[in-house]
Amino acid sequence: IYLEHNPVASDFEYRMQLTKIIPSLTQIDANMIGCVPTFDRGPAVMDKLKKMQERALEKAAAIDETAAALRDGDEEKMCQES
Repeated sequence: IYLEHNPVASDFEYRMQLTKIIPSLTQIDANMIGCVPTFDRGPAVMDKLKKMQERALEKAAAIDETAAALRDGDEEKMCQES
């Protein structure tokens, strides 16, 4: 699976989380990982991946808002976000 440029990848531990969620993975991005027995976790895997992506998107949106406030010199907005 390649998530290198996906917002999920901004989470420092996303590779470890992925290996717990999807133990059958043999490669994440360009890194080979250990092989473990596989089993089907179906919808639970997708739910966890969606949650990881949502968190990453929320973080990205907050960073974008902060950057915009800095760019616009909006000190009031910066104080509200802190």
